[in-house]
Amino acid sequence: SQIVMRGPDLVALQEVSLLRIQPQDDSLFGGTVQATEPNLDFLALLLEALNRQGGHYEVVSEIQEVDVELPFITGPTTFADIRLTDRDVILARTDVPPGHLRTFNRQSGNFSRNLTLPIGVTILRGWCSIDVQVRGRQFRFINSHLEDRFAEPVPNIQLIQADELSHGPADTTLPVILAGDFN
Repeated sequence: SQIVMRGPDLVALQEVSLLRIQPQDDSLFGGTVQATEPNLDFLALLLEALNRQGGHYEVVSEIQEVDVELPFITGPTTFADIRLTDRDVILARTDVPPGHLRTFNRQSGNFSRNLTLPIGVTILRGWCSIDVQVRGRQFRFINSHLEDRFAEPVPNIQLIQADELSHGPADTTLPVILAGDFN
């Protein structure tokens, strides 16, 4: 993998999906029991793949974003619920010499303004950050996923989220590295 080959100290990931399934659908009929059985966890798969290839990384900060469950057809008269949870994640290397990389002050948050679809689903977005010390120098590393920019009459939620980011976690005396999917 490119991560193991290049060996970055920090990695910012967006849309790190977790899919869960509930074999007996209840959402189609107004039920409220959420699916909890993991079916596909991209974060676990990535960490396992990195480890197999000799990479040593751990999650140092993350934020859960959109979390939505919908019914899907599994047969002519049967349904199941599938739940999609997206996360933004910061990984840090764990195999660096002592004192080379220190992370602290883990923070995260969801934006106060998000896109709500006509079907009533809100596309939650957010950010996660970690303060980092490398060879005696400190900085804040922020990972975010901003909403797409849509045409009028949809408000410019992307600009509102960017402003919230700059007046929130990026408002620090530390140097800032901002990574993410800014659409």
